[in-house]
Amino acid sequence: YSFCTLLSCFLRNMSSLLPFLDGAEFECHLYDGTENKNDWHYVTLEEEQRGVWRWTNRAGYSWRLRAIEGKTDVLSVDEECPYFTSGHVEATLVRTEDEQHVQAILGPWGEAYDILRGSVAAAAKL
Repeated sequence: YSFCTLLSCFLRNMSSLLPFLDGAEFECHLYDGTENKNDWHYVTLEEEQRGVWRWTNRAGYSWRLRAIEGKTDVLSVDEECPYFTSGHVEATLVRTEDEQHVQAILGPWGEAYDILRGSVAAAAKL
């Protein structure tokens, strides 16, 4: 198989494993009740194309997350991210203990963005 064929197959499988990311809403609770809580801590993910999602916060900043071959729970962060040059190059999905649901995504600085109840993704079972 060619590299392109294998990559296409992987992205198709990655996309089928993570369809719930499209339209999912997340919130970072680390700063709840502090003056540091702001619109950067509320995020929506939208699928732009197979294997590519856009992270957009309420402050209006956004960047792409891309599937990584061989890593089903890790997405690469594009250089357009304002935190990329500070080392935020991957976003990791955090699953529930039974690994059946995604409960959060680790954003900049490894901070957990919990999936919001009522979000399209909250009840998703893989």
